[in-house]
Parts: sequence; structure tokens; C-alpha cells
Amino acid sequence: MLRRLLPLLLLALPAGCAFSYRPPIQQGNALPLRTLARVHRGMTEAQVVYLLGTPVLPDPPHPHRWLYVYYNKAGQGERPVIRRLTIVFRHGHAVKILGVHGAAAARQEKAAKGE
Repeated sequence: MLRRLLPLLLLALPAGCAFSYRPPIQQGNALPLRTLARVHRGMTEAQVVYLLGTPVLPDPPHPHRWLYVYYNKAGQGERPVIRRLTIVFRHGHAVKILGVHGAAAARQEKAAKGE
């Protein structure tokens, strides 16, 4: 009897691992599109910190370049949400912003809501 059950148990063991729980993973600063829609050139460093928080990645060779990264994977089978934003400051004001922000972020948020 044991000889018949052993192969069945060995076949069932990997199948049980496929349905294991995988918790959601979120890393970095939360960068919702509604918040990114408010980011624009000319903002002061204090305004950016108030809106987005302190930058996640320090850039020692370029202290006036702030890097924001957001990664969120809701669960198994879901596509991760990855957002990157780089803000370059000169004399305390944002002069260059790379990534989705401003009007483009507002359009993406409306599209996601189906408006």
C-alpha cells in the first residue's frame, strides 16, 4: 500500500507549492499619479519634499539631482507598477524633471479611471 501512495505523494508535493501565498511588495516612495500631476518646474526643494518626501536614492556625485523610485507588485499574477522620477535643482528650484509628471500624469490617471 505504501509503495502505491509514495509516487502519488511525490507528484502532489510540487503542485501544492504552486498555490502558495505571495505577499504584495511595495518599495520606495509612493508616487501616485494624482501627486505626480502636481510636480512642475520652478518648485522649491521644500515643496518637492512636502509633496513626494525625501528622495530614495542619494546621488553623491550630483547632490542637486534627486531620484525617486516606486515599485509595487500587488500579488501573484499581477504586473508590477514601476515609476521613476528624476528632479534636477539649480539654485534651490527644479529646472529639469524626467519621468511622468504634470499634465502627462493627470492624463494617465484619467485614462486609468476610464474618464
